[in-house]
Amino acid sequence: MHRRLSVFRPKTLLSLYQRSIKLYFSLLAHYLLRRKKILFLLSGMFLANMTLQLVSPLVLQKFIDMAISQQPLRILIFTALVFIAFTLMSQVLNVWSNYWGTNIGWQATNELRIDLLRHCFILPLRFYSTHTPGEMIERIDGDTSKMATFFTQFTLQIVGNLLLLMGIIFILLCIDWRVGLGLGCFVLLAFIAFFTIRRKAQPLWRQQRQASADIYGFLEEHLAGTEDIRTNGATPYTLRSFALWLRAYYRAARRAGLATALLINTSVLFITVGTGVAFTIGTILFIRHVFSFSTVYLIYYYTAMLVRPIDAITQQFDDLQNIGACSQRVQEILQTPAEMFEGSKLLDLEGPVQVRFEHVSFSYTPGVPVLHDLTFTLPAGHRLGILGRTGSGKTTITNLLLRFYRPDGGTIYFADQDIETLQLDAFRQSIAIVTQDVHLFNATIRDNLTFFDSSLPDSLVQEALHLMGLDEWLKTQPAGLDTMLESGGGGLSAGQAQLLAFTRVFLRNPKIVILDEASSRLDLATTRKLEMAMETLLKGRTAIIIAHRLMTLARADDILLLEDGRIQEFGSREDLLTQSDSRFAQLMHSEVKEVLL
Repeated sequence: MHRRLSVFRPKTLLSLYQRSIKLYFSLLAHYLLRRKKILFLLSGMFLANMTLQLVSPLVLQKFIDMAISQQPLRILIFTALVFIAFTLMSQVLNVWSNYWGTNIGWQATNELRIDLLRHCFILPLRFYSTHTPGEMIERIDGDTSKMATFFTQFTLQIVGNLLLLMGIIFILLCIDWRVGLGLGCFVLLAFIAFFTIRRKAQPLWRQQRQASADIYGFLEEHLAGTEDIRTNGATPYTLRSFALWLRAYYRAARRAGLATALLINTSVLFITVGTGVAFTIGTILFIRHVFSFSTVYLIYYYTAMLVRPIDAITQQFDDLQNIGACSQRVQEILQTPAEMFEGSKLLDLEGPVQVRFEHVSFSYTPGVPVLHDLTFTLPAGHRLGILGRTGSGKTTITNLLLRFYRPDGGTIYFADQDIETLQLDAFRQSIAIVTQDVHLFNATIRDNLTFFDSSLPDSLVQEALHLMGLDEWLKTQPAGLDTMLESGGGGLSAGQAQLLAFTRVFLRNPKIVILDEASSRLDLATTRKLEMAMETLLKGRTAIIIAHRLMTLARADDILLLEDGRIQEFGSREDLLTQSDSRFAQLMHSEVKEVLL
């Protein structure tokens, strides 16, 4: 569905600025401070490099004075070599600090990616109804990639260059207070102008990052629906919509780019004016014989050096314009509360288990209930068939049982234990689900069946394939279990994909199996071929079968008929078929008649 272009309206620019700084330091403390040894080494390199940069011009001044006073050549050569050595050492330290800074930055960034992905796995499903996969990819990879420089050198560069800046101003004050004070005032004005503009530019960068994420979301959504778009003649509409998204991104990027240009050029303007003032003062004092030639050159050298730390600080804070927006978007994910309710009890049960819903109600949207006061019991080893129109709450029951959501009211019992009191990972190992959409990875047959669990022996995998009727198919694969499957199941029929899904479940050996319209997309002939495999899968297990075709429920022991989230009919399948006023019996009779006709 085409989504409206999002517009970011911050409450106040000041609060946004303060929030971005707070987010920065929280991320910095969490991901960098645990690497104290490398940070200490990196800090030492920065301080040593800064000291060499401050001392080198003084050596050069000494060389000029000695050259003017015609000191011996060996002394001049020695002084020149000292200056060259300091310069080379500074460059070596700069290279190594960049190397270690980049290294620590990418380590922290990759750790952040892992934390983001881990958190995405426990976010409530309703979160993904408003955030497309394309947008999430842009956040997890795009935003964190831009934050690599943020983790790499931001703090050390800012602190190092500020210390270098103060060191230069201090030395200029020692040379002459008028020169130092003049340049210091212009540096201060440059920073005031810089931070004023930066505060106003922050929301523009956030708009640009959001516009970029929107484009990724649009592409993911519409590329996934290419067949429907082409067959229904929606290509022109899609292209026009994409052009609107691109226009929105262009406008956001243009505004952000103009703010950046203004930010950089304003600071350069102030420093240029300040440099002119310093030269003017130096020239006047040289003409009055207050300064020597070497002192005037020293002022020129330090004044030129001022540009580098100011430019570096400006660039770092310019990056913070973008990174601040990225950090906020990253934190939005990390701070989104998970609806995972972890228990502590562990169940070690043999055989199938009982499931019981007691007065369970639920709504995805507050005030719009999907399930109303559901109460039913699924005995251990029984197979429950669930029927109902689209939107009646069939899949919601399985989502609640799998603990993807928490009921608004009521309790769900698993083996007479409230599921919220059970340890989540162990609980989910007891339940397996097969849906109509079988997701296959770009991996080997073995990895697709075992979900990358190397502890399962090949003999067990091959036995499961045999029981599911796929042993002959496996023999046709060029590398056996090591044959690579394409992502999405390319080259497999729908029936083969479903059988692979059954094999996955069989290998897990769960207590409960949920078949959520697993054969709804298959024709009747293919469905009949799956009957034997399905019977093998469900044998000795409690099962929930959701189906549109009533014939699929022939193996069900009990039937639950839903209507608008309420139980319309519930009971034994055989009993319902014998009741003349049973809605299930009427539906079953209608479908049999339709098949015969």
